[in-house]
Amino acid sequence: MGGTLRSNKILVIDDEEGPRQSLKMILKDDYEVLTTDDVVKALEMIVKGDIDIVALDIKMPKTNGIEVLHNIKKTSPDVEVFLITGFPSVSTAIEAIQYGAYDYVVKPFDKDAVLNVVRRGLNRRSQNMLEKEVLGDLRFLKLI
Repeated sequence: MGGTLRSNKILVIDDEEGPRQSLKMILKDDYEVLTTDDVVKALEMIVKGDIDIVALDIKMPKTNGIEVLHNIKKTSPDVEVFLITGFPSVSTAIEAIQYGAYDYVVKPFDKDAVLNVVRRGLNRRSQNMLEKEVLGDLRFLKLI
């Protein structure tokens, strides 16, 4: 893959070391991958503004992934989030989408599925940022 993708930062938030390291191994050749099991630390990193995509575990012992998703989208709406789950359900997927997640990946991870989800997230983020820029330009020019 091209060298320009290396600047994209992906943050993996999971209480288990295994899934964090698995995702890092899958993504590290193409992206800068940060990992943590600390939700407070993760939210601080996201608010600083240098995270493009978050891979977020839904079920963690101290917190609910959906609540974390809600906090991420409230403070940093441009950050794309996909959920990690070992127990996929339609109701969880619907709730995640309602709170702004764009997809989810099931444990154990399929390398191609993870790479596709990340690519789609980066494309979605780029489109959203471009739309905001264009809307800002139009407002500046008083065209809307």
